[in-house]
Amino acid sequence: MAKGPEMPKVTEMLSDVSKMVSALDPSKGVDELNKLLGQMKIPGIDSDAFVAAQKRNLEAVTSANRAVFEGFQAITRRQVEAFQETVAEATRAVKELGAKPSAPEAVARQADLAKQMFERTIASTKEIVEIASKASQDVANIMNSRLDASVQELKEVLQKPLK
Repeated sequence: MAKGPEMPKVTEMLSDVSKMVSALDPSKGVDELNKLLGQMKIPGIDSDAFVAAQKRNLEAVTSANRAVFEGFQAITRRQVEAFQETVAEATRAVKELGAKPSAPEAVARQADLAKQMFERTIASTKEIVEIASKASQDVANIMNSRLDASVQELKEVLQKPLK
C-alpha cells in the first residue's frame, strides 16, 4: 500500500512533460530573425552581431527554463517520495496499533508516531525548500551571466564606428 495506483501516473506525467520541454527550441526562430534583419540593413547596426546576441539571449532563456523545469521535477519527485514514505509509515503504525496495546501504551505510541511524522514533515519541507532555492539560484546565475555578457556586447557595439 506504500505505492498507491496514482504514483506511477505522476511519474509518467513528469516524463511526458520533460519530453515536451526538451522539444521546445526557441533558437529555431533565429533563422527567421536572421533573414528579416538581413533584409532590413539598418544603417549603423551590425545585423550579424545583433542576431548573434539575440541567439545567445534565447539560449540563456532556454537554459533558464530548463533549470526551472529541472527544479520543478526535483521538487515534485521529493514530494511524491515524502508522500509514499508517509503512507508506508502510517500503514505500519496502524498495524502496530492493531495489536491492541494497553491504553497508556497506545497513547505513548500515538504521541511518538505524531512526533516522528512531524519531524519527517519538517525534514521533507526543508529538503524541498533547499531544492527550490538551488533551482532559483541556478536560474539567477544563468540570467545574470547573460546580462553581464549582453552589457559587454552592447559596449563593444557602441564603441565601433558607424559604417
